Amino acid sequence: VNTLDLAASVSSEYPVVITKFFTDAREIECDGVSDGTNVLIGAIVEHIENAGIHSGDATMKIGGIQTIPKESIEVIKKYTKQIALALKIHGPFNVQYLVKNEEVYVIECNLRSSRSMPYVSKIRGINLMRLAAETLMGMNIPKRLLELPYGEYVGVKAPMFSFMRLDKADPVLGVEMASTGEVGCIGEDFPDALIKALEATEMDIPVDGGNVLISVGGEELKKQVIPLAKKLKSLNFTIFATDATASALRDSGIEAVRLYKVHEYGKEPNIMACLQEGHIDMVINIPIPTTVEEKFKQILEDEYKIRRMAVDYNIPVIINLQLAKAVVDAIENVRQKKVEIKSLNEYHDSLKEVYW
Repeated sequence: VNTLDLAASVSSEYPVVITKFFTDAREIECDGVSDGTNVLIGAIVEHIENAGIHSGDATMKIGGIQTIPKESIEVIKKYTKQIALALKIHGPFNVQYLVKNEEVYVIECNLRSSRSMPYVSKIRGINLMRLAAETLMGMNIPKRLLELPYGEYVGVKAPMFSFMRLDKADPVLGVEMASTGEVGCIGEDFPDALIKALEATEMDIPVDGGNVLISVGGEELKKQVIPLAKKLKSLNFTIFATDATASALRDSGIEAVRLYKVHEYGKEPNIMACLQEGHIDMVINIPIPTTVEEKFKQILEDEYKIRRMAVDYNIPVIINLQLAKAVVDAIENVRQKKVEIKSLNEYHDSLKEVYW
């Protein structure tokens, strides 16, 4: 109540902004340029993580097969053009969307270039910054560019973090941006591009197998991680897990090495010792989805220490279920074929036109 009173004293006309968060929704972005009449959508960019992660921290897919319904894609295209024309935009813009149950919601429209626009430009072979500058000077977008097809490849933008240099910082992600850099990579398909992008962020993904620690908070998330664990076992990974997670895995017929929790230090095998001694090659730690209550304090503290130690020992740590699934699928894919490194020009050679 005191907070509301204070807000009213600062701004009596608009004292409080209430934000509604959607759970289990997909986030999509559109980078584009408008000349006031024509609207060029550079790309429909999919976030790999569900909505709730800051766009600067999200892993993004550009091009390739869309994983959201075709009908929703068409609605996004229509909304994007309507918004750009209604606002009489001359220059660059970025629109962010939520998609849930095939319903499309507009989050916001930014009348500026976005951080993903350079990646979209390189992947599409269309210099959106050049186009934006031309439209600002009164020039029109060339008609032929409006229908240029995507290339037969996929781009991935991945965030880079500095948690290793930030003592005691918790490597969790949310609505506030935590990344300090980004990388972009191109591959023949999404798994190829994703593995390249993660490697470029200095995340050493154990493609050839190894030991994976899984620690998941909440009963619902434990159910959701079962298919992921089964695939890891089929790829010959050895699974280590905390007590409750190990029990859930075993109940589903998945063999897992049970590790004692952080606060049970001294009992063997213990999570801290396994991390310190290099027995774990990757950590999948999905935090408990709850507010900080007294009964959860020990769990939350243990989860933090797992993530923090993984960072300190430079062990790949994944804290998002959607990204974890994508990484495991990518591991399976790249084992079946060799990852090829090509220059940007080699990818652009396959395009109908490059506007640069």
